[in-house]
Amino acid sequence: MSEINNIHWVDLSQNPYSIRSQYKNPPEFSEVKINEISVQGETPSVILDVELPRAPDKYTNDQTAIYSITLQLWEVSDLSIKGFPTKKEPKVEILKQQDSLISFKGMSVFGSFSMTCKSFLIMDNNLFTEEHDKTNRRTLFTYPNVWNTCLLLLQQSGFDLELSGKPDPHGNSTHTSWNAHKNELRLKASNPIELLGLAKIHEETETVMDKEYWWRIEGPDLVTKLSKDWERKAKGLN
Repeated sequence: MSEINNIHWVDLSQNPYSIRSQYKNPPEFSEVKINEISVQGETPSVILDVELPRAPDKYTNDQTAIYSITLQLWEVSDLSIKGFPTKKEPKVEILKQQDSLISFKGMSVFGSFSMTCKSFLIMDNNLFTEEHDKTNRRTLFTYPNVWNTCLLLLQQSGFDLELSGKPDPHGNSTHTSWNAHKNELRLKASNPIELLGLAKIHEETETVMDKEYWWRIEGPDLVTKLSKDWERKAKGLN
């Protein structure tokens, strides 16, 4: 069930308004489709990529639209992922326990997952209409489903690849690093997207590798410029 003691799953989150503001009656969690589960960090935290069964009724009449949200689960414990639990739309539930922890469970014919967390946040609400889908195909996001493409590109460029490190207390790979080796070059990153970025830097600067800070490219300080531009926008000055 998605409610306990008359508390809807949306109201168990830290920011229920992000969903309440878009639905007169938000869908039950048992109706959602979980597309992806990602484990991050040492605590760890977990990201659930979730697709709601119907579009927000306050903003669109197009009920063929797809509404996707991301749930960020904090201070996760008792984490268990077996098989491929996101395949074939698992049956899922959120329950609030008596110790104030929140439990997430899901099961399909291909696997199951379960975990408890202290809190969760609803993030990255995206409405995909047919027109939006056409635009979205021309947009690329940093996300784990891009990782394998990055690794294939690195391999095609002659790099030997390795995932190294010890399992975290839950037996997951959150403490590991992604490595690429070619000749004397050693690249190390926290994910394959970063690893591919380092390889691109080497590609542009490899002729000066014996020089201190060989990876630097002379030019304007774009980090500071873009940060200041963002600050102005955030303060409504633009």
